[in-house]
Amino acid sequence: MKNVAQVFVVGFNHKYIKNDDRSALLRTVPKQISSSQFQNYDIDAINVLQTCNRWELYGIGDLRDAIKLLKDVSNFKENDEKIILSLSGKEAIHHIFHVAAGLDSMVLGDQEILSQFKNSFLLSKAKKTLNGYLERLANTALNSAKEIRKNTHISKGTTSLSYSVIQLLKKADYSSSDEILLMGLGEFGLSILKNLKQYFPEKNICLSNRTLEKSKTLAMQFDCSYIKWKECPDTVWNYDIVISAFDSQDILFSPNSQEHNKTLIIDLSMPSPFSEDIRSSTFVEYYSLDDAAKLVNKSLKNRKESINPALKIMDHYIDDFIAWSAMYTHTDILKEWKLKLEEASEICPFFQSMDKKESVYYINKSMGHFAQYIKSNTINKNSEEVLSSYLQLTKS
Repeated sequence: MKNVAQVFVVGFNHKYIKNDDRSALLRTVPKQISSSQFQNYDIDAINVLQTCNRWELYGIGDLRDAIKLLKDVSNFKENDEKIILSLSGKEAIHHIFHVAAGLDSMVLGDQEILSQFKNSFLLSKAKKTLNGYLERLANTALNSAKEIRKNTHISKGTTSLSYSVIQLLKKADYSSSDEILLMGLGEFGLSILKNLKQYFPEKNICLSNRTLEKSKTLAMQFDCSYIKWKECPDTVWNYDIVISAFDSQDILFSPNSQEHNKTLIIDLSMPSPFSEDIRSSTFVEYYSLDDAAKLVNKSLKNRKESINPALKIMDHYIDDFIAWSAMYTHTDILKEWKLKLEEASEICPFFQSMDKKESVYYINKSMGHFAQYIKSNTINKNSEEVLSSYLQLTKS
């Protein structure tokens, strides 16, 4: 029986694990889990949401089995439970809605999370790891997030992580440098590129992407140069500014033993392609994803004022989902109740004295009362308990 109590969230995010540990863990976990991987667990449906700030499983099933699955597909150990996010029931639902709306992001109201959230569920649907219940939960969370963005200032203004590049360049006084290398041209990287061209149109920007054709296309569109992806490790230290915006399962860049001009690295990749000893190099000024987020969060006054209005909108959608869940869970007993009423109407003198139209009216009225009772009182009850408690209520 699928119900609110079976909704779970397990995983890790920026609130639990610092940048370097998060980067290491992201190398060990899969971007997607197939149905065959969880068929031996008490799990009916699952979705993986991976961003630079989190790796979380949203699903329907037993929370203990979800934690076991997490450990089985990653490098988590028994003593790592203190850094594992694990929620179930209403707490899990609230978390999922907060994530979709950007309220749980490293940068409040993050612009990218909505599309990341949506795309993760589209991928899971294509992989057939969703069921109708989890898909309904995701769609309700998406509708909530869209209304929050439309009717509050939670995502307004230039305070995204992509804009943090501009803030860091100004803060570090590197805006006079001419040579910039941008690695990674996905949605996030493209947003960074647009900001660079808007705020520093005179700078020489070189692009690189795993797909060469994309580098060529964007280089032509934005008047940039480009290099092949495989050339990056050998040429990265030729640039004054290096910006990374891609996920890397491998360490691609280590300190250069040869003396060179100081390089500003803005590392917005997760996992990071830079070795840990790079940041202590004499020739490097290094900013991590966490550094960028801290800078952005200083300019979030208007967004913070939108938190309470956002929560009110969100609560309305959560209540709607929980009400729908109660009806979904107890569809069988609603049908049974209607059948009992119709059978009673055939022998009850009260109903026999009415015409058909009036009889149907009273049956529908009783169904409405029962449905309202289900919405308000059945989160952790099975169908037999629901019917029994309702009959006791009507007798009293």
